[in-house]
Amino acid sequence: MLDKRLRFSICNEVSIGEFSDRYLVFLAAQMRLLEINATAKRVLDLIKQNKRVIGVVSSLSQESGKKAEEIFPEVSELILELLDSGVIRAHVKWLEKGGLSMSKIERFMVNPGVSCRVEDEDGAILFNPESNSVQIINPIGLHIWQFTERLPRTLKEVEAHIRQMYVDAPAEQVEKDIRDFVLVLKAKGFVKEVADE
Repeated sequence: MLDKRLRFSICNEVSIGEFSDRYLVFLAAQMRLLEINATAKRVLDLIKQNKRVIGVVSSLSQESGKKAEEIFPEVSELILELLDSGVIRAHVKWLEKGGLSMSKIERFMVNPGVSCRVEDEDGAILFNPESNSVQIINPIGLHIWQFTERLPRTLKEVEAHIRQMYVDAPAEQVEKDIRDFVLVLKAKGFVKEVADE
């Protein structure tokens, strides 16, 4: 489920049109159309008003007469679908100061300015034009990259995700390797810490 404090924005290359009783979303970068229902359109309208997830849920709760905790899972799933489709993106504030502590509760996310070229099963190559840095990552590194690409995550969440994928890996080694990997990415500006609002 989503962090209720998160805020999203509609991607710049997205256009929404109403056609009688349905809505079409044009995703210019992907050159595709996506049909959405009235609820998804209302969620996008609330996101446009700069509401956090909790604000979107609260508004929909008042409009529908249902309890917020009752509709939160459905709204959360809908927002994740819109995120995965490329209609919206997480709107975060970057933490610019501070050391490389990366505690288990600090949230971080992929730097949106970094490009990632996937090299099939071998992993990927990252390029940060801000620092002119290149980083080659293995398949596990690519899983971490993709997991932190759209939503802010904590080290604890990343560790749990990787342990789910690689159940036989020793927990202590997974924790150390992930922490070391993320610290390298952070030092080179490939990922950034997200400030709590």
